[in-house]
Amino acid sequence: MKKKKESLTINRHFIFIEAPIEKVSPEVVLWGDAPWWPKASPMQFTRIRGEKIDIGTQYELKVKKPFGSRWQAEMEELIPDKLVKRTFSKGMVAGYEVIKMSERSNGTRVDYEMHYTIRGFMNKALWNWVYRKQHDDNLKSILQALKQYVLKEQERIEER
Repeated sequence: MKKKKESLTINRHFIFIEAPIEKVSPEVVLWGDAPWWPKASPMQFTRIRGEKIDIGTQYELKVKKPFGSRWQAEMEELIPDKLVKRTFSKGMVAGYEVIKMSERSNGTRVDYEMHYTIRGFMNKALWNWVYRKQHDDNLKSILQALKQYVLKEQERIEER
């Protein structure tokens, strides 16, 4: 008997940055490795495979709280100035995340989507009760930090 494939839930966030895509895209690729990553973020990325960020780069993701969950992610797709896709494995979260960038006449739109399912009864209960809201708040903080960093860097370059 074939195992039924579980459907994935989609969690979406976006931000608009008044900067050209060539300024935004390299920072999106860095994501958890970026200097702009919020220090207060409860999410910690640790690169475990890959000297250069590219397809095949692997990360361990950890929630920085007592008994915080861990899982792994691997860069599955990277299209410069367009898309970053990481697949989740080995832990609480199964699925993938996609960060899409699209150039507009006055800047860049960055769309974050997490296509996921939560593994384990207790993890599902905690996700629905607490972690989902924390995840959403964290994503808003991450996207805001990205925007502030890119705009500050753009301003610094223009001042020269």
